[in-house]
Amino acid sequence: MLSKLILFVALGLVNIAFIAAWVRAGKRRVVHERPTAMDLLIGFVTDFFDTLGIGAFAPTTAIFKLRGKPADELIPGTLNIGHNSTAFTSTVIFGFLPAGGTARGLSGWHFGFAVAVNFVLGALMSAGIGLYAPCMIMLALLGLHPLAAFPIMMGSCGLVQPVASLRFFASGRFAWGTALGLTFGGVIGVVIAAFVVKHLPLDVLRWLVMAVALYASLMMLRSALRQPANQPALQSLRLSW
Repeated sequence: MLSKLILFVALGLVNIAFIAAWVRAGKRRVVHERPTAMDLLIGFVTDFFDTLGIGAFAPTTAIFKLRGKPADELIPGTLNIGHNSTAFTSTVIFGFLPAGGTARGLSGWHFGFAVAVNFVLGALMSAGIGLYAPCMIMLALLGLHPLAAFPIMMGSCGLVQPVASLRFFASGRFAWGTALGLTFGGVIGVVIAAFVVKHLPLDVLRWLVMAVALYASLMMLRSALRQPANQPALQSLRLSW
């Protein structure tokens, strides 16, 4: 119980900082884009499946590339900011209302290895690379029960995303309206997925997400290769750290 209390206190503190930073960014901004119906729909759909363990970053990136906005350099910040509230919501839901079943923990070198890999995955999230899929695979290979993986994945995102978002707020490198749309639509999707949906063909969905992630990767690579010769190829993805 003490570890759960510490987790929720940490989640509360980083998300208070997240909200405060967004308010300050709003006061500095002259023009505030409004979220569109499409932004809300994207947030709803991607976070609906995110709650089922599919992941939201890769599908959202693929949709962004398909519709041609926001710009590549704004995608990492938009993903971290727009999907943060849903990560917090899903973490709280699976903390207080865990699924039934027998869960196992990690100990010894398995625990140390999982922490080290999650450290790297957390850093990659700041660049717009999702944590769910690789974290789930890593935990499964270490022998952890799938039911125990969900709180770990969601707790990791719930802590990493608000911290990563602070830099994006300071630099302004995110799409304001799109991030708001992902937030509002995503929270609704999380609640419905967690409390209403019980059975979906997740194996089929995971194969679909693999295809979507491949598409998103190819589109981002093509954008990088199209950069002018006097501009670094990956400049569009750099962060203002």
